[in-house]
Amino acid sequence: MEQSRSRPTLGIVLIGSGVLGLLVGTAGDSIPIVVAGCLALVLGVAFVGVSRQGPGGTTPTEVDPAGRERFEPPIFTASLRGYDMVRVDGLIRRCDEALASGEVPRIEQAKAELDRERVALPIALRGYALTQVDEYLERLSALLGHRLHEGDVTEAG
Repeated sequence: MEQSRSRPTLGIVLIGSGVLGLLVGTAGDSIPIVVAGCLALVLGVAFVGVSRQGPGGTTPTEVDPAGRERFEPPIFTASLRGYDMVRVDGLIRRCDEALASGEVPRIEQAKAELDRERVALPIALRGYALTQVDEYLERLSALLGHRLHEGDVTEAG
């Protein structure tokens, strides 16, 4: 996970280097510097656009020992003007923990929190892509609701 967190930083450094190379190269009529600047800019954009992995899940692709689908960790694209990463990660982590517990009260609480918070998530200058998070949280809410109604969760207490 540390490697995926360093990619946006590397991307930003490459973008900065690319812009600087373009400015210096065009000012000095140096084609090799312009080409290097363009290459650094393209690589930087690619690194910034690489998805960042967080806690929780995106799509049900595994089955747990009880025969229920489990979520894999979500992969959201980092973007400008996206949902606050810390808030999204925390919300997903709490929902994932409630699902793992199998306790009805925790699942009810997590679903209520998710449904309340997902319409009020703050937008950050650098955050998770809005559409990806919205789609994921919709599926997560449906899964929480399904677990409440399927009858195989155990009552806490």
